[in-house]
Amino acid sequence: MAVKLLYIDDNALMLRGFDTLLAGSNIELLVASNGLDGVNAAFAHLPDVVLTDIRLPDIDGVEVMMRLRENPQTAHIPVVMITGYISQRTRHYAERMGCSGYLTKPVNTSTLLGALQPLVSIPLYIPEN
Repeated sequence: MAVKLLYIDDNALMLRGFDTLLAGSNIELLVASNGLDGVNAAFAHLPDVVLTDIRLPDIDGVEVMMRLRENPQTAHIPVVMITGYISQRTRHYAERMGCSGYLTKPVNTSTLLGALQPLVSIPLYIPEN
């Protein structure tokens, strides 16, 4: 059984990096390169967890989370914020708005597993590359 992870990021290098990182894992990776496509992908695929960059070209990651929370089909999906910008103010804002976690880029395997494992119902594994 695989866990569906929707990763939303406008950085193609990050998207490819996650694809490589998760190869051979029990995580099915869905990707979107902007917030609106990410929201639509979440509505269409109902992932187990969403990992979204905060800074996106159209709507930000917090807005993505808010739109998911407004829809009864996606309101329960945990949303983890990921950013390359270290700002306690942004982190506190995302947490106040209800995000399920917060990661700083670059993300290594153990950090990713540590953030995702409590949010899903099956044990996750990512092979060491």
